[in-house]
Amino acid sequence: MKGRSNDKQSLSRHIKMFSNLVNERYGMKFDKLLPPHVGGSESDGHDMAKAISDYPVKGALSSIIPLLETKLDYTAYLVAFITSAHHYSLVGKFDEDEADAVLTALFSKVVASFNIENATSSHPKQSPYGRVFNCDQPSNTSRISPSLVVELIQFSDVTGNDSMGIINTLTEYALDVKEETEESVFHDFLFPVANGICAHIDTTGRSSTGSERRFIKHMLTKYVRDYVKKAPPSPPPDWQKKTTIRCICSNCASLRMFIDDSFSTTQDFALGGKRRNHLDQQVDKTFFTTTTIRANPHKLRVEKTQALLVSDFKAWVARVQIANSELEQLSQKDCLEEMLGNQYHSILSHQNLVLPDDLPPMPAPRGLRNAVQRTVPAKRPFGQ
Repeated sequence: MKGRSNDKQSLSRHIKMFSNLVNERYGMKFDKLLPPHVGGSESDGHDMAKAISDYPVKGALSSIIPLLETKLDYTAYLVAFITSAHHYSLVGKFDEDEADAVLTALFSKVVASFNIENATSSHPKQSPYGRVFNCDQPSNTSRISPSLVVELIQFSDVTGNDSMGIINTLTEYALDVKEETEESVFHDFLFPVANGICAHIDTTGRSSTGSERRFIKHMLTKYVRDYVKKAPPSPPPDWQKKTTIRCICSNCASLRMFIDDSFSTTQDFALGGKRRNHLDQQVDKTFFTTTTIRANPHKLRVEKTQALLVSDFKAWVARVQIANSELEQLSQKDCLEEMLGNQYHSILSHQNLVLPDDLPPMPAPRGLRNAVQRTVPAKRPFGQ
């Protein structure tokens, strides 16, 4: 409690210092200058930089930094402020020399405390100056946007700062990703970051750094090995016929969703007698078992037996298709082969990415990019 009280006192003191500067130059109170919400989000960081740039008092940027340093836990907020303030300095809103010095100092502190994920609060509090701060107990977790990470790396290049700390954090994040979040982490964050870094290297023509090469290698190896995974045991040759539900009624649609869900092994369907019998007739008893659960209402319990092999196999095929699409897009970056070195072909043509030759037609998975298929080694025969 004492530390939090000291933080509030420090924050109030820095706000007052900046307020005095604005009052001297513009005769305007600081609470009229700040955006209406001063929290810890990316948009808040952009808004803060814009608000200060609209009143370019000499020394204003320097005086606001101590306030921002009280928010080092909010990486996205500070990165957004740095990149926006740098942009405003380039168009003459701030003194460029002052901006470079001030933002470089803030950059080093942000890198030292760089977090990809932050706890956020949905219960804002009121500050003594009438502003709203998100400083209540955290209620969920937010992830910094990949585009903002790339912008920070671009800023570090332009200003001659070292981005190794950021890249190392990205590498650790990729290596520590948990199975339950890896789909979102890879597809919504790590691949966009990797594409952005590679595009930046291609555009600037600079060489990749050792930390960047390490990040790309570890991320892609982790993705192919632990997310895509080895091909599961192949289901019996007639699996598609035996697990396809052709009826289009709503109950059968629910049954179809259950069959396609690789994480679901058993499901109860609470239905009347006729509908239970209808559903029971749709499932092949060599791939499923069915049991009537006497309850109110009665339920038909459907359990996967050999159909488990089908669910696992279809989920793997979907992962391979998406992975090949993601890797196709990344492989279009000129620098990727140089970054991966002698691991380029072993990663992009990894055995985990090879689909069987006689794979029957299957619907494209959701989220699949319209990418040209890569050339891969001879495909493994189905059922091997």
